[in-house]
Amino acid sequence: MKQILLIAFASLFSWGTLLAQQTVSGTVTDDQGEPLIGATILVQGTGTGTITDFDGNFSLEAAPDATLVISFTGYETRTIEVDGRSRVDVMLSAGIFLEGAVVTAMGIERERRELGYAITTIDGSDLAIARSGNALDALSGRVAGVRINSSSGTAGGSSNILIRGISAFGGGSPLFVVDGVPVSNSAFAGDRNQIISGGADVGNRAGDLNPDDIESISVLKGASAVALYGQRARDGVVVVTTKRARENRLTVDVNTSLRFASPFRLPDLQNEYASGNFGQYDSDNFLNGWGPKISEVEGQNFRQFPYDEERPLVAYPDNVKDFFETGVTFVNNVSISNRGESGDFRLSYTYFDENGIVPGNELNRNTVSINAGTAFTDNLRARAIVNYVRTEGLNRPRQGSNNPNILMSNVYLLPRTTNINDLKNNLRNAQGQVLGVDGNNQVNNPYWIIENNPFSNIVDRVYGSFEVNYDHNDWLTLTGRLGTDFYQEYRRNITAKETLQRVNGEFEDRGIYRRELNSDIYATVRKRLSDDISFTGIVGWNTNEIYFQNDRTFAADLLAAGVYNPANALSTNIERFESTRRLVGGFFDVGFGYRDFLYVNVTGRNDWSSTLPKDNRSFFYPGVSTSFIFTDAFNLESDILSFGKLRASYAQVGSDEAPYQLDFLFSPLSDVFTQFVSNNTYPFGGEAAFSGPATLPAGLSLKPQSQNTLEIGAELQFFRGRLGLDVAYYNTLTEDIIVSVALAQSTGFEAARRNAGSVRNEGVEILLSAIPVRTSNFEWETVVNFTRNVQTVETIAEGLDDLALTSGFSGLSIRAETGGSFGLHGAGWERSPDGQLVIDRTTGLRVPGARTNLGDIFPDYQIGFINRFSYGNFTLHALIDVSQGGVLFSRTVSGLRGAGLAEETLENRGKIFIDQGVNRVTDSEGNVTYVPNETPVRSMQEFWSNYTNNNNTEGSVFDADYIKLREISISYNLPREWLQRTFIREMSIGIEGRNLLLINSSVPHIDPEASFFGPSLVGGAANIEFYSVPTARSIGGNVKIRF
Repeated sequence: MKQILLIAFASLFSWGTLLAQQTVSGTVTDDQGEPLIGATILVQGTGTGTITDFDGNFSLEAAPDATLVISFTGYETRTIEVDGRSRVDVMLSAGIFLEGAVVTAMGIERERRELGYAITTIDGSDLAIARSGNALDALSGRVAGVRINSSSGTAGGSSNILIRGISAFGGGSPLFVVDGVPVSNSAFAGDRNQIISGGADVGNRAGDLNPDDIESISVLKGASAVALYGQRARDGVVVVTTKRARENRLTVDVNTSLRFASPFRLPDLQNEYASGNFGQYDSDNFLNGWGPKISEVEGQNFRQFPYDEERPLVAYPDNVKDFFETGVTFVNNVSISNRGESGDFRLSYTYFDENGIVPGNELNRNTVSINAGTAFTDNLRARAIVNYVRTEGLNRPRQGSNNPNILMSNVYLLPRTTNINDLKNNLRNAQGQVLGVDGNNQVNNPYWIIENNPFSNIVDRVYGSFEVNYDHNDWLTLTGRLGTDFYQEYRRNITAKETLQRVNGEFEDRGIYRRELNSDIYATVRKRLSDDISFTGIVGWNTNEIYFQNDRTFAADLLAAGVYNPANALSTNIERFESTRRLVGGFFDVGFGYRDFLYVNVTGRNDWSSTLPKDNRSFFYPGVSTSFIFTDAFNLESDILSFGKLRASYAQVGSDEAPYQLDFLFSPLSDVFTQFVSNNTYPFGGEAAFSGPATLPAGLSLKPQSQNTLEIGAELQFFRGRLGLDVAYYNTLTEDIIVSVALAQSTGFEAARRNAGSVRNEGVEILLSAIPVRTSNFEWETVVNFTRNVQTVETIAEGLDDLALTSGFSGLSIRAETGGSFGLHGAGWERSPDGQLVIDRTTGLRVPGARTNLGDIFPDYQIGFINRFSYGNFTLHALIDVSQGGVLFSRTVSGLRGAGLAEETLENRGKIFIDQGVNRVTDSEGNVTYVPNETPVRSMQEFWSNYTNNNNTEGSVFDADYIKLREISISYNLPREWLQRTFIREMSIGIEGRNLLLINSSVPHIDPEASFFGPSLVGGAANIEFYSVPTARSIGGNVKIRF
């Protein structure tokens, strides 16, 4: 702490040294003479710098012999000698985005031309467009090879990220690195049973990253790019660089947004039929629309909620819509920064408040960030970065099934004759008893759940680093970095007394603590060995330790209502899980450049893991990459071909196992999961219970997984940067995957842990950028990225053709199948040899068949289409996201159809309907033939009940294709002359929106991106939906001011 204070103190008082410098002013323009707003001007070799204003002007203090480095996103970077001048005007040529520095492994900046692998960098300004509660959402559609799934519309909900597919059977999430330090993106939502039986979306820790504090995000995809980070980076790395002070004057920035939200998509419902069975009204048979036609029973009175009197049936077409509220999101960021010759600091505070579209659901987040650095001498520099985040999530809705607190099923399945205001105003009957929405008093009123049974969490998190750099001479730098990321989360899940199906009440408290410590010591050499040959080398040592603790208290059978203290429960169970994982590694990165057009890089890392057997815990993985700028080598640069580069890389990455998987681990039990009733708790009858592993431990034979990646690519620029193309092909093979292989039940185990299986991911990524139109006051810039990844499960284990990865209800599962991709499996319809549906000759209903592969969980390809139009001081930005291929399972759609509430269930009611297909006919000799079906169904209620029955999965599986208008923003920069007489230096106002339009989708009623399992399970990559909270559409305004 003393060191941090010293840096901050030194930074605050370091600007007096500037007085000895001369003032250098100038203007930065493009090749059309238009000013570039926000271009960066740095004094080379110092911490002094500034950015241009709305007119492209800049002014800073610099020595007469200083060198200025001028850069701007999408333009070439220029280096200019001051040479005693007081004015330096600069013209930058547009479009050379392949040049310039990017942040790579270990947070080290490298010239893009040197890199032999694919890397995509997103500017922080793009992340701040329509700021979301989860920073990952801003990457959707922007990066080739990256797929983002939002788990729900819960305020502060989680998002799942994949880079180039899944490489192992246990799923895969990239490593997040902030300012050179690995940080957590955990999304612990419980095990599979807890998630599908009333789990809440508690968010993932990447959501703690504040877009207002991010300077850039670099996505490292290939093994060569991530080898220096070790085994945890096998699924890619998301490198986040936070903002520092950019101007050598005191600067105050304010960024404020106010947005309003509504459900992005709600079901299309029928409003003609009431609840009941086969046309007869039945108030006890809640959650359906198979009763009488409302128009045919006019003048009759019926028993309806709140069951105090009989009255006529009236449809309320908007009762589901009216349950949701207008969400309001307010985001305000204030930052103060300054920099001088020997120091800089930036202090930022962000307040994020979101009232969700579900009543009572809120997210409140406060973020404080400090980034300060100083130069103690010309050779010794230090920097401290500290981020504190406090997140409070209130009333997070539960999702799934088999839990009385599932909210969305109780809303979506409301009878069309239920007035939502009656539900809101009648939680109890006249006798004071809790009133269910059905006549049998078995289904909880959604407003009872909201007001009495909240699921809430609070997270306190600190992450940051302290770094010291020592320049031994002009070519050798020594760096030491110590980083940490720790958070403590408290969750409370309440089921109040009198809750239907849990009348005695219960609650669960969960405390989660995670601490990660990381240290790096490395030396960097940058030296030109001759006029033709340059050398860059890094050698270092890394230590990483992760401690995790999960405490759970479950209390049932409460004595006094509203008192959530374990002492108020007849049954209390407490459990704790702890783990520590340590990884140490040595690494090197050696690179040679020849005449600045040919580069070769060799990397290597050796890790020692605490989770592997002693004889196998050390493993080495090498890598090599090369880059060849052929336009420079052969002097091919012209007005047509401006830049050309070829690249190639090959690398290997190893990985270990989770802690404590090598031997038998016994844990005391607190309860046991049961499907349809309350869980049984322990101790039971005064006796404790312990659980042993259902999976036979791997023992000392376990060895590291191995991943090998080959990547080749090309980067081209045409017409002086007006047209750019970046193409990459990759082939990744992961072998010796650690997997649980099923065993015969007679062994006493369900599976055995071992090295078995291999998965290949092969794909193509294309990035096309263009400036089709540019005039003196108008510019159109467009970027299109294309991704296609093909996953193939090459082997699983001897004698095993498929492997269950995770499962839902009633036979729904995600499985790996030899020769194919990860697929969605479940019972399909029986079909004849020529593929026709088999219809039961007696009932006219489709016949369920055996378990089958219903489709891949991954899309065939994805496209992101970004357009930016600039006219004068106006800028319009739009992002369209396209996904083609893959399948989705929806329990919401299944439930609506089976209940006769979906609009399509109106078709053929009261009519004769014969389903297309064939009847299977067996003669007396056992010969089977198929004849066209001529049997009508007895009722559409029977048809849809069979179609959506849990014994069949295929009826609720859809193509997951979609086209979305993901985000749009319109901004206006106020002319500088308007602000000259004020204390405001720059100001812009704008309108912004997210998830504005579903242009095309094959999925009815819901958002086709729904992902119920969340990031904590492999199923989070799949589009599987179980009464999930609908995602939100938001639109609002934004104001940015610089003082």
